[in-house]
Formats: sequence, structure tokens, C-alpha cells
Amino acid sequence: MHAMESSEFISSLTSYVPDLVLRRLEANPNEPRAPVEERFHGAVAIIDVSGFTTLTEQFAERGAVGAEELTQLLNDYFGRIIELIDAHEGDIVRFAGDAILAVWCASNASTVGQATKEATLCALALQSELRGYQTGDGTRLAVKIGIGAGDFAAMHIGGELDHWELLITGLAFVQSFAAVDQANAEQVIVSLQAWSHLQHEFSGEQLQMGSVLLDGEQILDRAKTTSMQSRSDTPSETRSWNVTVGALRAYLPGTVTARFAAGHEDWIGELRVVSVLFVNLPELNYATTLDRAQVVMQYLQREIYRYEGTINKLSIDEKGTSLLAAMGLPPFSHEDDARRAVNAGMAIQRRLLELGLRSSIGIATGRVFCGSIGSRRRREYTIMGDVVNLSARFMQTALGEIHCDMATSRAAESHIDFQRLADINIKGKSQPVPIFCPQNSRSEVSAAKTELVGREQEMATLSRLLDTLKSQHEALRDQTAASEAGSGLNSAVVVIDGPAGMGKSRVVGAFLERARRLDFTTYVGGADSIETSTLYYPWRRVLYQLLELESASESIQDRSTQVRNQLDGSPELARLAPLLNDVLAIDIPEDEHTKHMVGKIRGENTRWLLLQLVKRAAQRVPTVLVLEDVHWADSASWELAARIAKDAGPLLMVLS
Repeated sequence: MHAMESSEFISSLTSYVPDLVLRRLEANPNEPRAPVEERFHGAVAIIDVSGFTTLTEQFAERGAVGAEELTQLLNDYFGRIIELIDAHEGDIVRFAGDAILAVWCASNASTVGQATKEATLCALALQSELRGYQTGDGTRLAVKIGIGAGDFAAMHIGGELDHWELLITGLAFVQSFAAVDQANAEQVIVSLQAWSHLQHEFSGEQLQMGSVLLDGEQILDRAKTTSMQSRSDTPSETRSWNVTVGALRAYLPGTVTARFAAGHEDWIGELRVVSVLFVNLPELNYATTLDRAQVVMQYLQREIYRYEGTINKLSIDEKGTSLLAAMGLPPFSHEDDARRAVNAGMAIQRRLLELGLRSSIGIATGRVFCGSIGSRRRREYTIMGDVVNLSARFMQTALGEIHCDMATSRAAESHIDFQRLADINIKGKSQPVPIFCPQNSRSEVSAAKTELVGREQEMATLSRLLDTLKSQHEALRDQTAASEAGSGLNSAVVVIDGPAGMGKSRVVGAFLERARRLDFTTYVGGADSIETSTLYYPWRRVLYQLLELESASESIQDRSTQVRNQLDGSPELARLAPLLNDVLAIDIPEDEHTKHMVGKIRGENTRWLLLQLVKRAAQRVPTVLVLEDVHWADSASWELAARIAKDAGPLLMVLS
């Protein structure tokens, strides 16, 4: 048996997946293929730890040694929690930053009371075991616990790139979040529904919001035997699950699978700079249907994966569903992760608005702790730190917008315009924090704002080409000359090459300004390091200008209508309009003519259509076409450029 398929390897992977998922995969051995919803009865507990953010910042100052020490401390602390939850037959479904979400499934509705009692006994044992816990440097850690009871559900949604997200939802979870929000450190608060199953055996104080605070002395007294019993039990061995590696990978983040594939199962945590993105969807709540949740999750996955980000957490509470993602986690890391995070946030908001959904997004950039925490029985890859908390706070203040911190704004400002908003006070910060709201991505090459100094030879060459192009168009005005020349007037192609910082953009900007003063029509496009896998992306802005899409709204429907209107005058082009769907991110229904075009044939027809659009414009007026950063261009874009240079007729194409 290959080492990657060994039982030991599978056992290691199963420690990253909740039991309720493993049971499903064992009953359905094939890899997930479609969204599904499973319904359960039982109890839910949120165990929220305070003090970890302070620890993370302290250990971050010690570099790699600090990361190793922090990993050991986290695993020791969380290991105790995991051991007690496991001893009380709970199932940890999520590590939510510095909190743990656990469930106790009941066999049916009539046994919810027993599951609730077991969850409560576990909570008491946890408070007894961890009361007064201090780290070696004196930092105090404490837990507060909220418990709910009743119905809950597990949605398996997404499926993009064969990756599925688990969303735990339902009234029992809403109860537990509401309860833990009212709790202070070392308190256990249960919902009114949970209390109905506990009131004959436990004592507590009813709070104004309806929840019940369990008696503090009772925690000490009742938990002693529970804690002692859990300690005296022989630790349960990790269960052997009959599941496949392929099925497990569908629920694991790419970071974990990449580390395991490299043989780094026992890697320590690390401190690294990432851009954290928190998305809140208030209308995606416990009442949302599976179909609706699936559509939303696919939108989120597509945009985050498009920018090579990683989804870390998906959770739901009384404020709706929240998603935690990050740009810069292994195996992906880029110099422009902040820009990618902001672009992903703006794209997510556009897509969700098409579904009629609001979203509030917070983005912060900085150093976080990231690594596998827990034990060999149950663990999860997570990220912690002040940056994570800051992005979560920004998500709460955004109210339908995107709020970014100063570090994100500064890192992305060369490509994205930001508006500075009023500073706000944030819990845990001694000074007001500045907020920046992204307005739009910069898509135009900036013309030189001051007269270009030097580069006389280059500008003289470009000017001569402009004169030649103008002469060709004067010849085309004579119908006889046009008939004889046809499309035989080739384009002129200029390549501006050189190392970064030599002033290529200044030359291009000055040239465009000169061309516009001479009444040339200019089209500007460009490749992007983020979009290297997106076919024809360097041409997208050019096509937006050619088809007058810049005046259309952001909705896919409006852009699709605009494209059809622009092509109506040419039946030969109009029948190929569906080929523009992937190029322009629109949705024109396929017909009998295009739906059977696949592979090479579809590619050739797409390039022919794009060539005709450029050719049509170039033969009407003197035209200059500029593509920037072409070293990031995909192969299809290069093929199109070659076709245009050969067959588009008189135009000047500048590649830089």
C-alpha cells in the first residue's frame, strides 16, 4: 500500500474532520458530489477562550522560537479541552479561532435532555479543570461556555475545486451563541430551552435575556467527581474510520493536504504576514434553505479561490453566517496578498448583490499565528492574532460596505482607490483606529502628469508610427484604395521592455496623451499577476471599451444585454455572442450554433470573434491599442495579439 494511503495517514487526516462528517463518509464512501443537509437533535456548546490574542502578540515578538512555544502552549490547553469533550462523548465540529464548537447528538427528540445533561456536565468539568490556569509568563487563560438544545443541521455546501464546507446551523446553535455572548470568564450559561432539561438537577439564576447562569459554587462542587472520573478513565483510542483519502481531502484546507503530502505532518505553527478577510451575510441564517446556501457558497468559493485565497472558517450565529478567509496562507503566498483580499471582497459583494444579498466585509493585514492546534484525537488548522480580531471588528462596523485597515490600504493603494473614513474606537485598542473603504480598482494607464523628460528617441519612433497610421487611414477613406487594400494593411507592433522602475509606464502614459491630442482612439488593457489563469484577461478592458460596457451597470444581465445590442448590426458576430461569456463574465444563453463548440474549435471561434471586434474599430478611425504587463498574459491572449497584428488592418499595438 502506498504510504499516502496507509491507515496511519488516514487516521491523521480524520483528526481534522468532525465525527458527524466521518460517519457520513463512512456510510457514503464515494467522494462528495452534491450538496446535502443532515438534521440532528441534541445539545450544542460554545467554549470561548479569552487571553489567546494577548499571548499571540507576546510570542510573536520572539520569532520562530515564539511560534514553537505558542504551538506547544495552545496544544496543551486545547488538548485538555478536547480530552474532556471526548470523555463526555461530544463531537468537536469547529475550532472558531480561540473558541470550540461542540455538539452532543441525541438518538431522537426524546433523548435531547440526556444529551443536554452530558454537555452541561462536560462544561462543569471544563471550568473545574481550567479554573485559574496561567501560562509560564503569568498570562491567565479562562473559558466561558454557552449551551443550547434542540434541533440543528449540518449543511455540506460548495464543491468548487472539489472542496466542501461544513455549515452547522439551526436554533440550537443560535441559542448557544446568544448564551455565550452573555457569559463572563469562568461562567456557564445555558439557553432557556436547555434549562428546561436541566432545572430539576442543577441550580442557576435566570438572566434578563431569558438564559440561565449556572451556580458558580455548583460548578466547583458538581464538577469535582466529573473531572476526577474523566481523569481516571483510560484515554479512548482514536477510532479507525473506513473512509477514503479522496473523500477526506474534500473537507481539508489546502494547507493541511500540502503539508501532509510533503511529509510535514508534525510541522510547528508559524508566524506569517497575511491579509485576513471576514465576510458577514446577515440574510444567510438558520432559516436559509440548502439550495440558497449552496449558491451563496459557490459564489464565495469561486472569488476566494480565483485570488488564491484560503477559506479557514464558516460559522453561523444570531448575526447570520460569517466566513473567515485569508490571502497568504500556505501553499499560496504573494507580494500583493492585500490587493488580492480587497479585490476578492469587492468581487464577492458584486456577486452577492446579484442574488439580492447584503454583505459586510472586514479586511486587515499583518502578522498572525497559523498552524495546527489540538491533539491527535481532534485538531484543526487555524489562524489567531490581533489582525484576525481587527478584521472581525471591521466586519461588524462595515454595515454593507468593506472596511480595511491602514496596512491593507497602503499595500494595495497603487491598484485600488480608497476613501478614508472617520476613525473609530475598537475594543482592545487604546487609540482610535483609522478605516479605509475601497472605491474601485484602477483600470486606466495614467497619463504623465508632468512633461516627460528624456526618452526623445523612443517618443520620436512612436510619433513616426502615429504619422504612418494616420496616412493609412487617409488611404482607406478612398473606397477604391480600401477595396484594393482590404485588410492587407498590417498593424504596427511596438514592444517596450526593460526592468522594473525604468519608466515604461511614464513612456506609455506620455505616448497615449500624444495620441489622444492627435484624435486617435485609444484602447487600454493589461495583464495581471492575479489573473494569469483567466483566458483573455488582458483584453477584457479593451473589449469593455469596444462594446461600450463601461456605461453599463455591474449586473450580469445588463452587461449581457449591452453586448447583444452592440452585435445586433452584424448577424455573423451576433450568433457567436455566447463565446464572450467567459471572456467578459457575462451570461448569454448558448444556442445550437455555439453549445457544441468545444476545445480547439471553440478557442479558434472565440479569437476570430475578438479579432473582428478589434478590426471593426481599427478600420473606422485611427486606433492605438496598449496592453500593459504582458509578461503575465496567458497563451490565448498572445495568440490573439498575433492574429490582430497580422489581420486587424491599420492600428498601432504597444506591448509593455
